[in-house]
Amino acid sequence: MPTVLTVHDLSWIRFPHTHAKAHVAEMNHYFPDSLMHADKIVTVSEFVKQEVQDVFGISPDRIVAIGEGAEDLFQPRQLFETQNVLDRFDLKHGKYILAVGTLEPRKNLIVALNAYSRLSNAVRAEYPLILIGMKAWLANEFDKNLALVAPLIDAGQIRLLGYQPREDLAVVMSGALCLVYPSIYEGFGLPPLEAMASGVPVISSNVSSIPEVVGDSGVLIDPHDTEALSEAMERMIEDNIYRNQMAQKALERSQLFSWRNCVEKTIAVYREVLNPVSGAKT
Repeated sequence: MPTVLTVHDLSWIRFPHTHAKAHVAEMNHYFPDSLMHADKIVTVSEFVKQEVQDVFGISPDRIVAIGEGAEDLFQPRQLFETQNVLDRFDLKHGKYILAVGTLEPRKNLIVALNAYSRLSNAVRAEYPLILIGMKAWLANEFDKNLALVAPLIDAGQIRLLGYQPREDLAVVMSGALCLVYPSIYEGFGLPPLEAMASGVPVISSNVSSIPEVVGDSGVLIDPHDTEALSEAMERMIEDNIYRNQMAQKALERSQLFSWRNCVEKTIAVYREVLNPVSGAKT
């Protein structure tokens, strides 16, 4: 039977400590065989394509990198368009820094917390750090880190909104001053693209697939450099001209990615597999 396998990342191989042991064991058992028997392999980025080549020695001819897209929900909005949703969360349009992602070690949100805590109290009081995302594997480690910034949480300067429906997330995203995304490993990285499509500038890590998505439209930093992240936040707050320029660049670059393009390219791969030409797998 013709087979197409889609690979989102190899995080359980690169960062096994960020996954449950049972999940790692299951993936190590089933994935290599599935990979070797697939007629075509689709990856969500050029980065993951290279990962599959490097780790498993798969010929690049068998792999097609197809980027993802942002839903139409993620779009620029004016203050009057965000007010009803933001009022529910006691937020002001353009007056908060946003971080989106599951609360797990790989998302590296502790660096965001530490970087934010370096800002002055006056700045933090005006621009809270908002975290949206559900707890995931090893969330207890994140809880320990939260204890270190408990005074800021008590003061309302750091707020955890938990999981939010996509409709509300899109509105909160579009009202943010900027998105911070210091993840240490991503196969694609949807939140940065969703922020870009919302006309919101991005401060993100410079590793894995993220530079492939953000390009020069955002601020790329070492995910372990707390000082650099803090300085990037501060500049976004203080320099309106710079922030607006980065927001425009982000919006323009987001148009390079779309689900329509993803679907069309994916269909083309399936059609190729269903109408194979002669050749051997390697």
